[in-house]
Amino acid sequence: QEVWRKCLHLIAYTSSLFMMYVSQDWLTASVCCLVFAAIVYPILHYGERLKGYAHLFNQRHPGEVKHSLLLLFCTHAVLIALCWGLLNKPYIAVTAIITWGAGDTAAALICKRFGKHHVNLPLADHRKTWEGSAAMLATALVTGFIAMLLTSPLSWPMCLLYAAVAAPVAAYVELISHGGNDTVTVASAVAVVLGLISLI
Repeated sequence: QEVWRKCLHLIAYTSSLFMMYVSQDWLTASVCCLVFAAIVYPILHYGERLKGYAHLFNQRHPGEVKHSLLLLFCTHAVLIALCWGLLNKPYIAVTAIITWGAGDTAAALICKRFGKHHVNLPLADHRKTWEGSAAMLATALVTGFIAMLLTSPLSWPMCLLYAAVAAPVAAYVELISHGGNDTVTVASAVAVVLGLISLI
């Protein structure tokens, strides 16, 4: 069930990346994200009345899927507008989205399968484990580096530096995010860190 849940997760965040890839400018990509959310949200809202809906999406609580989708695409629309539109650095938005998406997926799957040591830090969600957090860190580092390498004009040492700074931030913010808010917090935190590095 968790693997299926994360497959849906993968489809959702790669949709934003696809919208960026096929768009000519940041405004088109941002509007596409918002329009997609506006179309799909009511479909999911009415779909909740159907028998088997909650089981199909492995929903943890009523309304989770539609609210997560709305948060995800609105967050991505804002990130695209800021990173691509304001900074003219679309690779920051791409890297932030991939770092969160792939890292969160790895953290959830590893935590479910191997997680035994729960995190007991201030502000942390105590349901999360060190195993999941380590998976988040490693995956964020690797995917962040690859995303920077493929989409930015920077040299590979600089791409590695960006990823090495962003990955621990992603892992920590994921740890302290509660109630599925990592959809917003992790990608946003990574984008802020990468944006600051790029300005420096």
